[in-house]
Amino acid sequence: MSGACLRLGFTVAVRPAPALDDEARVALRRALRDAVEARGLESTPVGEWMVLVTGVGTQATDADREALAAWAAERLDVAAHAVGALVDLLG
Repeated sequence: MSGACLRLGFTVAVRPAPALDDEARVALRRALRDAVEARGLESTPVGEWMVLVTGVGTQATDADREALAAWAAERLDVAAHAVGALVDLLG
């Protein structure tokens, strides 16, 4: 008998800085996707400025959450951000 399968993931939501034009907003979306992919993860849009982050052949971790929170916190084009808890998406 095998153990229960988990699929861990979390959400990342950003609020763009108010002065961003359309081109800068597109660049911010791309930068968020790239930051997620750089950690070997994938992002699925679940709202205009929120993505669900999951692993690709691996699990998302608290270290991933912390890294993406730090990424958002240092960006001048992000007015606010929220990183959700790590949860089992199958449970």
